[in-house]
Amino acid sequence: MSNNLLYVFHGYGGENSLLPLAAHMKERGFHTLVVDDQYTPLSRAETFHLLTEQKQIYSIVYITSAHLWFDEFNYDDFFWKDSAVISAIEMLDFLKPVYSVYYPHDLECFMHPSEMNWLDLFDHVMLPYINNDYYKLKTICPNVDIVGWIKKHEEVSPAYTEGPSTYSPLFFPSNISSFYKILGVKGYADWFIKYISPSIPLKMPGTDPTLYQILTNHGFTFLDPSITVYGAMSQYNLIIASGDSSIVFEAALSGLPVISILDGMMSDEMCLQHIGGIPGVYPVHPEELNSFIEDLNKSGRHLEHSPNILKPFDFDQVLRLLTNL
Repeated sequence: MSNNLLYVFHGYGGENSLLPLAAHMKERGFHTLVVDDQYTPLSRAETFHLLTEQKQIYSIVYITSAHLWFDEFNYDDFFWKDSAVISAIEMLDFLKPVYSVYYPHDLECFMHPSEMNWLDLFDHVMLPYINNDYYKLKTICPNVDIVGWIKKHEEVSPAYTEGPSTYSPLFFPSNISSFYKILGVKGYADWFIKYISPSIPLKMPGTDPTLYQILTNHGFTFLDPSITVYGAMSQYNLIIASGDSSIVFEAALSGLPVISILDGMMSDEMCLQHIGGIPGVYPVHPEELNSFIEDLNKSGRHLEHSPNILKPFDFDQVLRLLTNL
């Protein structure tokens, strides 16, 4: 192990998929630093001061799951103002790492088309599974490897049978920032009360205390925010997700049936274009959800599911790739 390497992991909140790898490497004695102002709140100036100090001590290996163009201006345009946001391209320029790696945070869209050509700035691209982006990226980046999905640490047998069964759903809401921006906390709570049965547990990251209190008072239950699809799939045999969120792909590509709620955050046509053709994904509008589940369990109907093609993250392979430089 080189004592002169610092592994800098860069992401932002729910779009930072790298924390399990950072923890894995830290436990094994590697020098690591996570740059994520939701994980370790620092101002922009504080982050650059810290990185300047580290550059004087270490050579940097830079690993990111952030959108390459997601700087302060673009973040403000999509979500809200956060002066601490630093884009991946800016980090590459500032750190001048001895090695750089990109790994996506989203299973539906590894990166936007506008980002694709910038990936030749990276020494290595690691992907969760093979899709069309894989073949295009191999013409752009010198090294592209399939390493599995970082949120999936082991194979878990889904809790379904091949015959008639009762389905126990679990809802992983997405588009949370957009709902807050459009409806506010109270309006978002009203959306759940109107469309989602309190019998369906919710798994939400960083739940807003006000939202939590309103929904708890209406009988909703929340699972630990750290639980993943794979931690839940031995108990819950039907995943509910939003639109074309990464959760749809995490569950469906691991062999679990999924209800995709067409929640209006994008057009039905666009959403169906993204999720269409995946066996075991059932798009419904919010007002159809409860009756869909009730009718399903009354009928004993068995839902189709995709084959399990999403493999667990290969920590040993990634460690070899990151340390044999």
